[in-house]
Amino acid sequence: MSLASVPKSPFRPALLALGMLALLFGIAAGLQRLGLGMPIAAPPFAHSLLMVGGFFGTLIGLERAVATRWRWGYLAPTASGFGALALVFVPSPLYGWLLINGASLLLTVLYGRLYRQHRFLPHALMGLGALWWLVGNGFWYLGGFVPSSLGYTGTLCWVLFLLLTIFAERLEPNRLTRPTPGSRIGMGMGILALCGGVLLHAVAPREGLVLFGVGLLAIAGWLIRFDTARYTMRAQGLTGFTGRTLMGGYFWLGVAGVAALMAPGLAPGFWADALLHAFFLGFVFSMVFAHAPIIFPSVTGWAVPYHSHFYGHVGVLHGSLLLRLVGDFGEVPILRQWGAALNGVAILLFLLNTVSAVLLARLKSVQG
Repeated sequence: MSLASVPKSPFRPALLALGMLALLFGIAAGLQRLGLGMPIAAPPFAHSLLMVGGFFGTLIGLERAVATRWRWGYLAPTASGFGALALVFVPSPLYGWLLINGASLLLTVLYGRLYRQHRFLPHALMGLGALWWLVGNGFWYLGGFVPSSLGYTGTLCWVLFLLLTIFAERLEPNRLTRPTPGSRIGMGMGILALCGGVLLHAVAPREGLVLFGVGLLAIAGWLIRFDTARYTMRAQGLTGFTGRTLMGGYFWLGVAGVAALMAPGLAPGFWADALLHAFFLGFVFSMVFAHAPIIFPSVTGWAVPYHSHFYGHVGVLHGSLLLRLVGDFGEVPILRQWGAALNGVAILLFLLNTVSAVLLARLKSVQG
């Protein structure tokens, strides 16, 4: 979609701002959970809800609404954005949960309509991911909005939501080398292992986590083997930056799979921190960093010219996550805290670099 073809809408900047607020509150809540003081207050229990439902839910819903040009599609990111604010400012978490739950339902319906129109496999996978987001919200409600066996099952559902969404995006024909029929079967088996692992985790947490880890490793290996990023990472400029950042994210997806195989179970502590943040920070945010110069203009209509200093936030993310996981695997709380704080710095640096690139581009266009 060219910038000229992006329809102007007063809703997009406001919804994007809601998503950014959810991100900032989510970071603050996560750092408060680790005992780090923050200048902005956010309920620690809502960290994952704010990050997955508030930030990523709003971002993905907004991108889909812009891509489809269906006015009702904006209801999903609106609900998730205001749901994030409700989690922060309304005493009861129920109201925020209801709004985010509504957003996940609307996004599932949107993907269902897309698939009926086009019969396109990526749309089916995205719809399955949105459905897992909805199911995960239900598990978190049943778990009482606190870390519990049901709550962690819900978190694994959210992992599936983001993984299937990203994986489906990478299944676009021009983003893959030529997968063999056997490799497509392997892809399907990996997805089945992930879905089966989540369901099994609800009744047999350890066994379910092992199966889930197998699925993570299968998808990581599949992407490393068949994504064109393995070739584009050798290029210069934005193409090379995107390829290298994607491959770094696939590495962290594999690390999350290994952590799932090794973890005795999911409970508040080092193993859960390592597994979940290898995925959400290492994999998902690498995908965000890689695609931001491409997706951001399609959503806002504002160009994000590539600059080599984009490697700054990518490097800080990888270095800080490595420090955090050393603290997790070595059970050294201070390293985990420092790593987490620097994770937040990496995300803030990403926002700063992106905004500065937009402003510089607009300034140059004004100056002619």
